Amino acid sequence: MRTGARAALGRARGAGVSLAAGLLMGAVYWALDLTSPAPPLIGLTGLLGIVLGERTVTWARDRVAASRNHTPSAPNEPNEPNEPNEPNAPNIPREDTHDRPR
Repeated sequence: MRTGARAALGRARGAGVSLAAGLLMGAVYWALDLTSPAPPLIGLTGLLGIVLGERTVTWARDRVAASRNHTPSAPNEPNEPNEPNEPNAPNIPREDTHDRPR
């Protein structure tokens, strides 16, 4: 399994576990006839803040890691097909001798 697919599966499992935990706690509150300590709008706003904070920290951490690992690209090698050696040079493909009949 590829790393990206594995990460997506991990996020989906995490969301499923969170949903199950929320449903379980809702059932416990209902069974004990308890009311939520905060109005629903306040609770949802707090959850939104948690999610946005987690995403922001992850984004910032990834940006810092990417900037530390960034290496400048190498200059164009001479005689490479479809890659001009100068910024304003025309993009002319090199003639291939492999496709010609003999």
